[in-house]
Amino acid sequence: MFNMAPKKKLAAPHRIVSLVLAAAFSPIAAYSAVPSSAADMPLLLIGSSYENGATAIDAESIGALGGAAVGAGSYLSLGDAIIKDILPGVGLTVNEAAVGSTTFDRFSCFELACLAGGKMLGYLNQYKRALLRVALRDPQNPASIVGYNAKYIFIGMANDCIHSDAFGIPQARTTPCTSVEINASADRIIEVAKDALSKGITPIIPIHPEYKSLNLSLVQQGLGFVWVANELQYNEVRNIFRTRFTAELPGALVVDLWTNFVHRGDGIHPDLATMKRTARKLKLIIRRHGGL
Repeated sequence: MFNMAPKKKLAAPHRIVSLVLAAAFSPIAAYSAVPSSAADMPLLLIGSSYENGATAIDAESIGALGGAAVGAGSYLSLGDAIIKDILPGVGLTVNEAAVGSTTFDRFSCFELACLAGGKMLGYLNQYKRALLRVALRDPQNPASIVGYNAKYIFIGMANDCIHSDAFGIPQARTTPCTSVEINASADRIIEVAKDALSKGITPIIPIHPEYKSLNLSLVQQGLGFVWVANELQYNEVRNIFRTRFTAELPGALVVDLWTNFVHRGDGIHPDLATMKRTARKLKLIIRRHGGL
């Protein structure tokens, strides 16, 4: 049977596009144009495997370490520990960190070649994604961002200069970082931190764990790295970062968070007790700073 009902007039293509954009950027789509109370604001996290135990996997299912998670998933990352901890406040996170990340975008590499996919985002792009998650938009002009539903961003320890698969080129072509390369890594973190401060978001930047708390030789054996930083090289990274962040980011919280660090048996990642203790310590730091 034919439908004899009058035909509806189709909207012009530009009208359809306008409606789609309006819906995408509407206050309902963004859920709120008003910031939450301090206790309900999420903590933004960018970084690497301390913050998130999962590797980034691309649309072709390619990821560093074959897409594996630390401990095959039996690992409590800082992002998860913050949510799991029962102390009040700071129980919500927006976590853009991923295993293996450095301060710059790169692919994971073997001794003589690199992966064809599974690109890992550097800190600037992780940060940009985190901001999009918490952006507050003007109801009268939904394309305009008027603020962010966050007061703190945790900028975790990067893989930069720690081992041979932290450069985005075949490991056989890498050498331990020079002071110039270490400072370039520090520059990239400072860039993110300064932008966060300009938006009213306080960066929290932890100092690297002490070298004696780790076993980087064990990491090298387990992951097949061509080389890992020795104590002198590791401490140069740690000291340059601490000195520069303290001097150049007076509005940031540069904290010695990983004290009494114990690794989980793999030489690098915190064990369960260390991670739980660190999550509580981080919450107390935020509370004392006035974030709760």
